[in-house]
Amino acid sequence: MFRNTVNVLQLFCLGILANSLLAQGPTFNHISTFNVSSQTPDGDEVCMMVYDYKIFIQDDDTDEVDIYDANAPYSYIESFGSGIISDCEDGIQEYDGFIFVTDNGQRPIDDSIRVFTNTSPYNLVASFSHTTINDIEGFKISCGKIFVADGGDDDIVVFDVIAPYNFITSFGSGQLNSPDGVTSDGSRIFIGDDDHIDFFDCNTYDFLGSMTKGAGVDYSEGLVYDKNCKSILSIENNDNVVDVFNLDSPPIYQTSFEDGFFTDIECIAVAGNKIYLYNDDDDEISIFECIPQPIPTIGEWGLTALSLLMLIFGSVAMRDFKTNSVKA
Repeated sequence: MFRNTVNVLQLFCLGILANSLLAQGPTFNHISTFNVSSQTPDGDEVCMMVYDYKIFIQDDDTDEVDIYDANAPYSYIESFGSGIISDCEDGIQEYDGFIFVTDNGQRPIDDSIRVFTNTSPYNLVASFSHTTINDIEGFKISCGKIFVADGGDDDIVVFDVIAPYNFITSFGSGQLNSPDGVTSDGSRIFIGDDDHIDFFDCNTYDFLGSMTKGAGVDYSEGLVYDKNCKSILSIENNDNVVDVFNLDSPPIYQTSFEDGFFTDIECIAVAGNKIYLYNDDDDEISIFECIPQPIPTIGEWGLTALSLLMLIFGSVAMRDFKTNSVKA
């Protein structure tokens, strides 16, 4: 009877611990989906950002940036960059009053980043590049620098974030196989690299590690840092889902999400608690709401601690019970 009681108690405690230790991270609810095919026709690639309550989409088909209202009914507003951009698809970000847009074409500088004012009519104010870059695949402004993924040389090229955007250094050669999307949590740089995500210190450029969901994945379309949900979100091409990684040291895979009909996710953007995903096959943008994993209450932490103590007590009691049984 004593043994059965202790066993039941241990199973109960293990259940509580499993529930607290195996939490699946944040959840993601689908809010809305809208079509942009009338102004942003199907192209080979796109990338986008959300800024100033607007969605900015790099339109590879027309080589310009299309702007939509970020709130329902998500109406088209205007476009810019036509006649200036000649290969617009691999990254866009607003920073300190300017919009930075990648351009792998040759007008007037090959493999460059164009800098526009951040309000209409979005005038071009600068372009910059470096002779070492031969295929921009993504970029991120963070830690006071601009980090550019160079798919041609398989490294990260670093620029000063202040005009004239001087070249600083490059890193990752020998570690990176095919760098693509780039994001940052403010201290680390995360880079999609085929079937895994590499991360580096954003100041020393030291390699810190890699993370992945598992075998047979493809992280070649983009990733973002979700501050609200304290996660790295990365498009996983093979399954057309978004993989979610926590920000522990090291980061680990938590969960995946999608809305059931994605067939070709091309880009991901985050603004507040909302995640925007572009589905290239249907020229649609789906919006999700991120709900962070709740922080355990004092009572929940207490219950977990009590469960650990009861497990220890049960193990000791069982040991003493067996010892006494043998002596008897």
